[in-house]
Amino acid sequence: MHEETINYLKSYHSKYFHNSIVLDLGCSTTEFLISLLRAFPEIRNVIGIDDDRDGKIKEFFNVELNDFEKQYSNIVNRNTWINTYEIDTSRIEFFNIGIEKYLESINKVDVICLLNVLHFYSNIDERDKLLKSIVQNIKIKGILFCRVASDKHPYKDDDSKIVYTEKTLNSELEKYSLELQHKIQVDGSNIFGVWKLKPKFRVEIEILQ
Repeated sequence: MHEETINYLKSYHSKYFHNSIVLDLGCSTTEFLISLLRAFPEIRNVIGIDDDRDGKIKEFFNVELNDFEKQYSNIVNRNTWINTYEIDTSRIEFFNIGIEKYLESINKVDVICLLNVLHFYSNIDERDKLLKSIVQNIKIKGILFCRVASDKHPYKDDDSKIVYTEKTLNSELEKYSLELQHKIQVDGSNIFGVWKLKPKFRVEIEILQ
């Protein structure tokens, strides 16, 4: 999953990651956090959020972080590291907290990643609350990177999940003044893409601010 999505971001949306604060909501194993910093070392800060009640995510995160540090330490020692950005693992953070609660008290960020999360919000009111909170926490020129289960996914037979087509996903996000930046990608039984705040909505936010 990560290779496909990272390649997509590098191909079409790399400019959004320069000196950016990236928030990964529902980050699960935290592997994507590490993958992002490997792909975009110019990121200022990568933050992972998830409800880690049994401590397994934090445990996995510490292992991944340790491997990451060793890998880049070896590259630097061989003098083959050609990027000028300092490899600083303090730029990767994980917080054990629910998504909605975290969104209540943060400053706006440049990039929000919502990967394999939205399809768990089958309740329309809960989904509406989540998406409104996300939009309120994206900087005016920031992006939402969203990945969901498609109608080809086994979740289509699970009433507790919601699945999407390319059309229904874009239609839903458009309701929240989000505009698709490149065609939606299909990856097996999942679909993903990048959205920005629509220009009119950005103007309204600037006036309010």
